Amino acid sequence: MIFKHTRPSEKSFYWKLFILISLQLLAYYAVINNDFVWDDETYVYQYPYIREFSWSGAFFGHFLNFNYYRPLPLLTFALDYVFSGGQPWLFHLTNLLFHIVNTVLVVFLAQRVIIRYNPTATRNLALLAGLFYGLHPVLVEPVAWISGRFDLMVTLFLLLALLLDGLPSLWKRSFGVGLCFFLAALCKEMAVAFPVILVFWHLALADHPAQGQRSLGDYWRYYRNSGHLWTYLALLVAGLAYLGLRYVALGYLLQPTVEVDKLGEPLQHLLLVAKALGLYLSLIVWPFTQLSPLHEQVYPVPLTDTSAWIALLVITSLFIAWFRWVNRYPLVFWLGLAFFISLAPIIHLVPLPIHATIVHERFLTFPLALFTLLVAGVIEQVRPVLIREFIPRWRLPGIGIATLAILWFSLSLVNIRVTVPLWETNFRLWSWAVQKEPESDYAKGYLMQIYAYHDIEKARELFSKMKKLDIYNWKTYGLILIREEKYQDAIELYEELVTFLPENGSGLSSTMLAAGIYNNLGLCYLKTDNITKAEESFSKAISINPYLPEVYINLSGIYAKKGQLSEAKRVLDLSKKYGSPFLNKNLESYSKSLEDLIKKENQISSEQVK
Repeated sequence: MIFKHTRPSEKSFYWKLFILISLQLLAYYAVINNDFVWDDETYVYQYPYIREFSWSGAFFGHFLNFNYYRPLPLLTFALDYVFSGGQPWLFHLTNLLFHIVNTVLVVFLAQRVIIRYNPTATRNLALLAGLFYGLHPVLVEPVAWISGRFDLMVTLFLLLALLLDGLPSLWKRSFGVGLCFFLAALCKEMAVAFPVILVFWHLALADHPAQGQRSLGDYWRYYRNSGHLWTYLALLVAGLAYLGLRYVALGYLLQPTVEVDKLGEPLQHLLLVAKALGLYLSLIVWPFTQLSPLHEQVYPVPLTDTSAWIALLVITSLFIAWFRWVNRYPLVFWLGLAFFISLAPIIHLVPLPIHATIVHERFLTFPLALFTLLVAGVIEQVRPVLIREFIPRWRLPGIGIATLAILWFSLSLVNIRVTVPLWETNFRLWSWAVQKEPESDYAKGYLMQIYAYHDIEKARELFSKMKKLDIYNWKTYGLILIREEKYQDAIELYEELVTFLPENGSGLSSTMLAAGIYNNLGLCYLKTDNITKAEESFSKAISINPYLPEVYINLSGIYAKKGQLSEAKRVLDLSKKYGSPFLNKNLESYSKSLEDLIKKENQISSEQVK
């Protein structure tokens, strides 16, 4: 069908688009059965303005990481919470809907790229591009993981900006692109590369310069006559507005997060960039056997890392070959550069290792869209050659290409159906992570935390296999001691851990860690009947992070022991305010008991007065 030049009717196109969306729903429908995993509960339950829907809180409150400023996705979380009562199904459904919208945008952008080269082309190739993007297995992570919404939403606004860039009205085009860039930046920081991407996008779709001369004057006349300079001015204004809002909210623009010595020498940094880029490209080309929540890397990259050197050699050769296409295939050349620029924020040019992970599959959400447009452009440009020279002489290659395409989409559909359930619960997720990365202390730490509540022996086994223990793992080991009723050992451990806590920890993750340690310390004191120390520890935890429900539950127990039933009930109500629906349901009997005791106490007091 993609080799026919007859344009199908609008009705036929939208029916095919409906089939494409239906295939996505078929692939991902099981996601609505998934629970909150990894950072999801933190975003949903530890942000009070999500539960109470506060615009000011979303834009000016605290964030999970001190360098994160992503208020728009948090507002969508708040809406999901309002309409679902904190149940995960709507959060997952919203992610899936964002992915479907992104896929539709890819279809329309692909058609624009194809028509730029061949105005008589059908829309079938654009639909195939949407199918490739919509069913690419590497996007399971942002769709199945609620916290992947940041990547889905930044992609939505950047793709919409590219689409609006085709508007005939200059002011509408400039305003629309600038607004979408501003909104994208409010979703995730990687939007910073978009202005450069847009320059290459314009060069890819340009009518001028043509196959003749390409002097600097030609480029300047093209940009001046096209009106793109006004669009760039709109991007500048939007970028400054974002930076101003970010500074007001955070009090700074950016703080360093990685020590330079983790990068090693300049050559090791170059190997890190090359290896990350190579891994992202391999995930795009062949994701089926590589999907994993973690892709860990030792820092700095050893000079003996063969895979890094191979990646450097292949990518260097690829760039040399790519620059030969600038005159022959300018559309493909500039789209290719736009794709590589979209990868720039995520390949450690500015170092960003998260828990020693070198690549993150969700980071490909937008770059994969540009890669899809690039592939569509390549196919459209080589298609005439195939029709004229190759296929008439030997039809077997055409059959082989069609077979490979069918095999790819079949494997993608199966891979998505298999991978989505692996994100269903924390236990399944981290069991899978340990299976894929058996040497990962980060994955074993999460799985150990789960086992600490259910299987102490397996928790201890995981602890013994860790090579490098951090404060998070020692905190979990303290839970094991508590479960074994070794309260004094746990007290000694937690008292030592608090000495390693930063005095002015910023970011929600840091305050959650500190508050969690003080909560566990207070629980140990409570178990050893040291009520004063326990109350001090719980109060300290609340002063660090007032949104942990378990702290209020424990503090309520202290007040109940002291006979201060009304205070115990008041504090317990605070735990309900910040707790999950599941936790609150389990607290109903305890809350009812407190209410009955308070009524009984009031009744006795009334009788004594009489």
